[in-house]
Amino acid sequence: MDAPSPGFPFRWFLPMIQLLVCILVLQPYWSSLRAQVLRHIHRFEQSVMGNDQQAQPPAIVFNVTPDLQTQPEPIDPRLTTPAALNLPVGFIQLPFVFFSTDKAEWTPEGTLLTEWRALSWPFAGIVFWWVAGRGLEAFSAAAGSRRFAIIRPRLHWIEVAVGVCLFVLGSGAGLMYAFGRNPSGLMTDWVFATGAGLWAVFGAILVVARLLQWRIRRLARLQGIAYAP
Repeated sequence: MDAPSPGFPFRWFLPMIQLLVCILVLQPYWSSLRAQVLRHIHRFEQSVMGNDQQAQPPAIVFNVTPDLQTQPEPIDPRLTTPAALNLPVGFIQLPFVFFSTDKAEWTPEGTLLTEWRALSWPFAGIVFWWVAGRGLEAFSAAAGSRRFAIIRPRLHWIEVAVGVCLFVLGSGAGLMYAFGRNPSGLMTDWVFATGAGLWAVFGAILVVARLLQWRIRRLARLQGIAYAP
C-alpha cells in the first residue's frame, strides 16, 4: 500500500466530483432513469423467483409520409455528458463490440444506449478516475519538489500502459469526434471530443509523471540526491 501523497488527494477528489457532475447533469432525467432501474430490478427479481414472463409491448402505429426525408433528432448533450466524462469505459468495450455478432454494445432490454451509458459508465469509470488522480498526485509531487525529490505515489508499469492507451485512443477519438465521421453518426460531437481530449491529457500526465519518477531515481543514484519513496 502506497504511503499518503503529500499533495492534494486527487485520487479521492476526481471520482467523487465526476459522480456529482453526472448526477447534476442528469437531473432532468432522474424520474425516467429511476423508473428504468426499478423496472430492471423487478425483472431480475422475477427471473430469480422463476416467474420470468416477458410482457408484450403495445403495438405502435407510425404514420409515414412517402418521399419525406427526415433528419434524426439530436441527442440532448446532458444525456451524453456522463458517457463523455467516462469515455475509457467505451474504450475497453471496443474488442467486445468488434467480435460480437451484431457489432453493438450490450444494453438491457428496453433501454436506450444513451440512457444505459448515462446510468452505468459513471460507476464503471471510477477506476479510471482513480488512476488519473494517482497520476496527478505523482506528477505534482515529482515536478513540484525543490529541496528534495518525492516519488509518491509510486506509479506502476500497468498504470503507464493505461496512460499510453488513454493518450493514443483519446487523441484519436478526439480528432474523430471533432473533425471526422464518428460512431454517433454526426460529423462533429464536441461533447465527446472534449471528453476524449480530457482523457488524452490524463494519459499524457501519467506517462510524464512516470518519466519524472524514473529521472528522480536516476539522479539519486548518480548524485546522491535524497528522495522520498
